[in-house]
Amino acid sequence: MGLDDDLRQRADYLIRRVLAAHGPLTRAELTEHLTTLGISPDGQEPFHLIRHAALTAVLCHGPQRAGEATYVLLDDWLPTTGGARWEEGAALAELARRYLAAHAPATLEDFAAWSGLPVTWARRAWKLLAESGVITKYGGLTMLAGRVEELPGPSDTPDVRMLPAYDNYLIGYRTREMSVPALHQARVWPGGGLIRPTVIADGLAIATWSRGSGARSIKVNAFEPVPPQIQREVDMEKDAVVRFLRPTT
Repeated sequence: MGLDDDLRQRADYLIRRVLAAHGPLTRAELTEHLTTLGISPDGQEPFHLIRHAALTAVLCHGPQRAGEATYVLLDDWLPTTGGARWEEGAALAELARRYLAAHAPATLEDFAAWSGLPVTWARRAWKLLAESGVITKYGGLTMLAGRVEELPGPSDTPDVRMLPAYDNYLIGYRTREMSVPALHQARVWPGGGLIRPTVIADGLAIATWSRGSGARSIKVNAFEPVPPQIQREVDMEKDAVVRFLRPTT
């Protein structure tokens, strides 16, 4: 596309200047300003230049305007940290700790897959956490120390959840076997980067779901016949989702 270093730097400077003077701005409004650099408004160039500005910490999403996203300067939108900066090792360990707080029990390979960091970095994070007594072993997995006793025991009532598309439960681990049976993974990940909404029973996907044609309908596509006890919980979840999507106020 011809977006070389010089053009990207000039675009970052322009975006920073116009947002400081006129922000928040929509993508179309930013695109109009980028045309002054000789950028065509009709191609993919404006999208990539705006994305580059986000990756270089120039801008981020700001308030919605009439239902449309706007962009603002990152420094204006995020609270100040008082100049404090994380050292590399401490930042890595804190990221791993937060991952385990949300996803444990898990492995360092899971953390590497979720974060996109090299496995060698994940090993370093695990080592730092272990040296400070933050983590403990749970079989072949890892948990935060003190969390083992919080794990729920067996229950007579199945734990049924309706998860949205791209839910972190489905992308937070290296493999999919613990969340979706191998036979049905193609129904959750049909290709093209799609991840469908799922119905989870005791941690394992049993169906996908979607909004029906009616304003207050939910369609569940079960992988296999659902036992009556689980079906009752699924129906309760459907009602809860409908109430969330269409509150009666």
